[in-house]
Amino acid sequence: MALHWTPAMSTGSARLDAQHQELIARLNELSDAYLDGHGAARLPDMLEYLGHYAIEHFLDEESAMETHHCPMAETNRKQHAYFLSRLGEIQKAAAVRGPSSVILLQTIQELSGWLITHIQGCDAKLRGCIVKTPDSRAAVPR
Repeated sequence: MALHWTPAMSTGSARLDAQHQELIARLNELSDAYLDGHGAARLPDMLEYLGHYAIEHFLDEESAMETHHCPMAETNRKQHAYFLSRLGEIQKAAAVRGPSSVILLQTIQELSGWLITHIQGCDAKLRGCIVKTPDSRAAVPR
C-alpha cells in the first residue's frame, strides 16, 4: 500500500518536489502504523500535522503557479480547497466517533489516492511552465 515518488511527479521545483515527498512519507508512516496495529492511535496527530503541512505546501505551490503563469493555477486552488475541506471532515469524524481503524483505512486510501492523482494530474503541469536559466541555478517565469 506504500506510495512511491516517481519522476512523473516532478514539478520542476526542488522545493515543491521535496514537500510532495514529505507528504508521501507521512502517508506511508500512517499506512505502516495501520499495518502494525497502532495507526488509530496516531491518526489524530497525523491529521493535524497533515493539515498544517498541507496549508504551508499549498501556499508555496499556488505562489509558484502564479509566478510561472501556470494555466493550472485556478484548478490547483480549487483542488487544494477540496482537500482541506475533506481533511476537515475526516478530522471531525475521528473526533466524534473516535480514531477507529475503519476511519484510518478510509483516510489512508482517500488521501493517498487524492495526493498521487493531484500531483500527477495538476502539479506536474508546473514543470512545463518553469524554464531554467542557462546556468540551471534559478527558475524564471516563461
